[in-house]
Amino acid sequence: MPLLMSFQSIAISARKSLVKKIFWHTVRYFTGLLDYTRHYAISSFSLIKDYYSDKKLNIQTDETYHFQDNSSLFKDGQIYQPTPYYMLEKIVDYLKPKPEDILVDFGSGKGRVVFFMALQRLKKVTGLELNRELIDIAQKNLNSFSLSHSPIEFVNADASTFRIQDESIFFMFNPFGSKTIGKVIDNIKHSLITNPRQVQIVYYSPAYRNLLYSQDWLSLRKDIDNGGCLIWHNKS
Repeated sequence: MPLLMSFQSIAISARKSLVKKIFWHTVRYFTGLLDYTRHYAISSFSLIKDYYSDKKLNIQTDETYHFQDNSSLFKDGQIYQPTPYYMLEKIVDYLKPKPEDILVDFGSGKGRVVFFMALQRLKKVTGLELNRELIDIAQKNLNSFSLSHSPIEFVNADASTFRIQDESIFFMFNPFGSKTIGKVIDNIKHSLITNPRQVQIVYYSPAYRNLLYSQDWLSLRKDIDNGGCLIWHNKS
């Protein structure tokens, strides 16, 4: 009898364990399904918003652009990907650009960031792009863009050798590798020696964020979307 009770106890325990495993497997499945559905909905909304925002501005800045970087100093250029408009809205909401601000977008591609920022009232907005084909597309967009409140300029140059003077906002959507980003950060730092001022560095999709975290003259002031976009200020 005790042996039978022992077997029954083991059987009951096994069933409970099985039910528990099935329960948590089901929970994980539906949690994953909800996460996927949420991600799909957000991505779809972003695509729709990007399409109609481009239409409204009379520009064409969507579609990823792949190219081989053989001309930059460090040969570490990345593919062009347009920054989602919803993210640009969040960035502007935090930055609150002023009429005296000058913004430069490193790796500006087809110009989406430049055109969106030019809707604000800034002293100047510059798009810096090394790829000649992308510059041509951006220039074509500029010719059809009619809503600007700020002067716009596209510059065909290497980010690592671009002379930084009085710019106050720097934007990067993971446009190149660590060597070029490191050089750009150094150039910004050195420009503050000859022209002390407050600057902000916006880094979307910050693959090399540690390069900025390691700078003792910078302070992280804003984290948008759990590390999706980080904004640094120089310490006063």
